[in-house]
Amino acid sequence: MPSGPVYAVNILDTANIILAGTNYGLYAAIHTAGGSISWVRQTSVPKTPVFSIVQQYLPQEYLKGVCPTGIINSGSVYIGTHGMGVWKCDTYQKTITSMEKVQPTKVDALSVKIFPNPVKQIAHIEYNLPKEDDVQLNIYTLNGQLVYKQTYQAQWAGKHTQQIDASAFNKGVYIISITSSTEQKVSKFIVE
Repeated sequence: MPSGPVYAVNILDTANIILAGTNYGLYAAIHTAGGSISWVRQTSVPKTPVFSIVQQYLPQEYLKGVCPTGIINSGSVYIGTHGMGVWKCDTYQKTITSMEKVQPTKVDALSVKIFPNPVKQIAHIEYNLPKEDDVQLNIYTLNGQLVYKQTYQAQWAGKHTQQIDASAFNKGVYIISITSSTEQKVSKFIVE
């Protein structure tokens, strides 16, 4: 392994495999009983900084087939990179050669949610974009008066959450409008 920063380390459960996330990608080593370690760069993950390595664990009862959600991937390893997405490996007992990039859920249309609703102080506005785009967020009173306006430029495709301090708003019902270059979605919320 080249000298330099190591951002994440994970010793995989029951496999004697150590994973290290570096500036130069993901490295793996098998820890032998004699104590020697030999590092090998995992070429299935791009040569980009790796900042997170997490192994998923499920309780034993889930592994015995009583998982209420149907999840059966205990032991999956997730690798978080800088700029190249999240990668997943389901075969942690072997060296990490079967990595696959985790694809984000495809969004077909602009959507918007606000929570909690009613809002007392901080409103969380969640919106999904089908493609990279600029977003205009406007909040109006029921009389049509604009009380909040914010533009978010070059938002990537997928889910985003913005927080708005609604404590300065009067109590009542408000309309939120999210507009991209091709669509507009409107929802209402209450400020208590």
